[in-house]
Amino acid sequence: MLRYRHAELGFTLDLPYGMEVIVELPPTVALEPTRDWSFQPTCVVTAEPRPPGLNLEAWVDAGWQIQEERLFAARLIDRQATEIGGAPAVQTLAHHTVRDHAVTLEQWWLLGATRGWALSASCATLDYDGVTELFRTLASGFEPSSA
Repeated sequence: MLRYRHAELGFTLDLPYGMEVIVELPPTVALEPTRDWSFQPTCVVTAEPRPPGLNLEAWVDAGWQIQEERLFAARLIDRQATEIGGAPAVQTLAHHTVRDHAVTLEQWWLLGATRGWALSASCATLDYDGVTELFRTLASGFEPSSA
């Protein structure tokens, strides 16, 4: 594992071997193209200012509503409470399409003191079984900044 720390946003993420940072803003990591993927699986970290009084469920509801509006044929498959680093989080699993690709989107949502965070991992739906554990390893090694 490689411990990655984002210079500007301050979060850390444990990157399993075979993953690399490909973009700094928005922070994006991807699997190296060492396998015949339908398209390269990626993970994006987003951080938004946290309005005062916002709770976790409202954060997820608002985020999912935006995704329903912007992602073609978006469908929420599962939503469950979980924890990341001992902090309450929500894990969602969804499906949408991009051009002729079926996409699986697994996300972990959590709130920091001043930011709402989403860790969004996506891949071709037919590749999902091969990356599920990798995505969950990323989530378990995610630590948002204390800011």
